[in-house]
Amino acid sequence: MGKNNCLVIPARLDSTRLKNKLLIKINNKYLIEYTIYNALRSKKINKVFLVSPNDKIFKKIRDYKKIFLVKSNGKYSSASSRISSVIGQLNYKYIFVLFGDEPLIKPNIIDQFAKKVFKDKNSYIWNATSKFKNKQDIKNQSNVKCYLDRFSNIKELSRSLKNVNDKYIKKSIGLFCFKSKILKRIKKLGLKNNNESIEQQSILNLGFQIKSVGIENDIPSVNTKHDLERIKKLV
Repeated sequence: MGKNNCLVIPARLDSTRLKNKLLIKINNKYLIEYTIYNALRSKKINKVFLVSPNDKIFKKIRDYKKIFLVKSNGKYSSASSRISSVIGQLNYKYIFVLFGDEPLIKPNIIDQFAKKVFKDKNSYIWNATSKFKNKQDIKNQSNVKCYLDRFSNIKELSRSLKNVNDKYIKKSIGLFCFKSKILKRIKKLGLKNNNESIEQQSILNLGFQIKSVGIENDIPSVNTKHDLERIKKLV
């Protein structure tokens, strides 16, 4: 079940809020190295790719022999667009995506997510989500909020907040999955940016449905210097 899969780590250096964050060193390792290490240790993922337009990233991680490097065009601003541009090189039924700035998504979390994806025979796109720890985290503009319906479908994503007490609010995690035929359709249609530059919202705007897959852990990603200091204590 689900053996025909790969995981792709999209990586680029033109982040705006924290410059070149993937190559920031944390305890003598680049941030991107933690993400790669976790992906390679997953028991459910068959092959790991890193897709990037930046040769500088490839040079820094060339010692990782088990990861496959794919050069993408620098014009793509979203992970989905970057991956769909090289879809011809990814001949797999399930394509998992793990953002490069998610060093705390451990192998067991990837496996937990993948197991739930493989069991779901009715969906085509899945996004890992978690509960917020407190109202302060909900209000944090760095955290992307998912608004779900009662069937766990994601209806909208936003960094802004509508109602802090909404029981259907979840936190979007930088781990999701596509069936490859959907990525090919996304490539054909083309993603258009939205006001908050949230690519899952751009996918919803094309008319696709995204299923929320709940995971137990609340996982901080790295978007700001404050996030970075928090991550240093956790890796």
